[in-house]
Amino acid sequence: MLIGKRMAEKTKTERDFELMANNFHMADSVKLEVEGKIYAGRVDEIRIGEYIIFSVKNMDNRLVQLSTGLEKLSLKVSRAGKLITYPTSLLNKKLPKLMLKFPEKEADKVLRSAQRAHLCIRTPLFHVKRKNMLMKDDNYGLGTLTNMSEGGCSITINMDLQKEDRIDFFLEVNSEKLAISKADGIADAGTSADDRKRLMEMEGIATSEKKLLELSGIVRSTKEQSPGVYNLGVQFVSLDNDTVEEITAYMKRRLKRL
Repeated sequence: MLIGKRMAEKTKTERDFELMANNFHMADSVKLEVEGKIYAGRVDEIRIGEYIIFSVKNMDNRLVQLSTGLEKLSLKVSRAGKLITYPTSLLNKKLPKLMLKFPEKEADKVLRSAQRAHLCIRTPLFHVKRKNMLMKDDNYGLGTLTNMSEGGCSITINMDLQKEDRIDFFLEVNSEKLAISKADGIADAGTSADDRKRLMEMEGIATSEKKLLELSGIVRSTKEQSPGVYNLGVQFVSLDNDTVEEITAYMKRRLKRL
């Protein structure tokens, strides 16, 4: 009886580990959080139950000074519009590669679900790509950000977009001078940062007192909310470290107000 129970428990652990490994293999993006700072990168190798080799895209002094055994680390896996967090620790490093302990379990789901800010913020949206085809420059609309997490957001808009469409949109993060970064989608769409700025100035969204953070995303779900109005589930993609930090800081400020 005891042997059978142990075998069943081992089988369940193996299944859990295989599910975690599959989440890493099938992820749209994997990021590393080190004491509150987010680093973009990729998973190069997985030894189930033992370790994960993670390559960091942009190194800094903090990573250089990381010591073996540090446990204030987590891997953030974005897959199909969902953000999964796995606590881990540093086993070894040879930058830009880090050897991380294979996670034992997913982070507390209650804690993760709390990290969602409910919003009602107007945003310009540019439809960039559909099935690797570039869209026309004037494929532009105004939407409303209705909620946001570190992995994505919901947008309500009167544009009938499809799943897997690539979009660019903007978030006002504070009242500093306007700053629009040039993301991959701008060059692809053939719309310059100046053109976008002019469009947003016409709509009263871009002013000298506002700082707009440009975000890129993939439409993962779409539902007609009312005739001609659609609710989009959007997953963030192609974000650099600075943008990820801006989103994290913005989320913390919003959640403090709740």
